[in-house]
Amino acid sequence: MKSRARPQPSARNLTRRHFVIGRAGRVSRAVAVKKILVPLDFSDYSNAALCWALSFAEQFRARLILLYVAETIPAGSELGACHLPQLEADLRKIGRKQLSRIKKSEIPPGIASQCLIRAGKADAEIVETAKSLNVDLIVMAAHSHGSQHGQLGSTCERVTRFAPCPVLLVPAHEQTVPFFL
Repeated sequence: MKSRARPQPSARNLTRRHFVIGRAGRVSRAVAVKKILVPLDFSDYSNAALCWALSFAEQFRARLILLYVAETIPAGSELGACHLPQLEADLRKIGRKQLSRIKKSEIPPGIASQCLIRAGKADAEIVETAKSLNVDLIVMAAHSHGSQHGQLGSTCERVTRFAPCPVLLVPAHEQTVPFFL
C-alpha cells in the first residue's frame, strides 16, 4: 500500500497547528511559543534582549512577561542570613517605575504583557519564575555591564543550565561614541 506524503507548508505560512519534518525525516509538531519571559535589569544589554523578545512575541502572538529581580543579597551574605528590607523596598519601587515606563513606551498595544518583580538572587528567581509560570522561552542578554567582552555572564550561564525551557541569549554589542563627541 502506498503511503501518501502530506504537502509541507511553506515556512512563511507555518502556524502552531502544522507538522514539520525534522531531522532524519521524523515528523514533529511546530513549536508553540505562548509565553516569553524577559528578565530585565534596565541596562542597554537587557534592552537589546527586549527587542528580540518583542519580535518573537509579534510572530508567535505570545504573551511577554517582563521580570525585574531586586537583588538584595549583598557580598558575604552566603556566610549567614542577611535581609535588608529597606534596600528591597527601594529596589522594588525603582523596578515598578521602570517596568511601567517600558510597558508604556516599548510594548505595542497589540502584544499582551505583564510585569513581575521578585527579590533575591537573579538566576534562581528567573528559573523559579519560568517554572511557576510554565513559560515556553526565556530571552535574556548574554552578559551584563560587569562582564568582559565575549564572556558569558554568570547569571545567564546558571539560567541556561537550570531553565525548564529554551533560553535565547542575545549578545549585546558595545555602543560606539562618534569620534567628534
